[in-house]
Amino acid sequence: MRKIETELTQTFRSHIKYPGGMRTDRNLTKRDTIMVDRFGEVSYLLWDSPIVKYNQAGTMHLSDCGGHTTSTTKSRLNAFLDAFYPGVARIYQKDWTWYISYGPCRWTTCSEPWEGSFNFEVRVAGGAK
Repeated sequence: MRKIETELTQTFRSHIKYPGGMRTDRNLTKRDTIMVDRFGEVSYLLWDSPIVKYNQAGTMHLSDCGGHTTSTTKSRLNAFLDAFYPGVARIYQKDWTWYISYGPCRWTTCSEPWEGSFNFEVRVAGGAK
């Protein structure tokens, strides 16, 4: 995982644990922003497009935000999968098509075409669910 992705997932995790109750924005770089709304929903925006959202019910939603299937988007989504859903799912590309694979196997029987989004439950120590 790249340095910015490590910082990004750590900052995101700290906002999940301590949402605060008021809207805040945190710009990590000119393209990477973390936002928290007044209801405690935490969002990660890549170039102002929300690709990761977490609600206080404990659900994380990953999205390519309308088909922005770039290597940066894929790398950021995989960073969140590694940080919050380790070893369970991974996004990869083959012949210009994105796939999501589940479990220890890659590329074959445990894969399906990426449909643009993925939801999973998150358990965060010291925070919601």
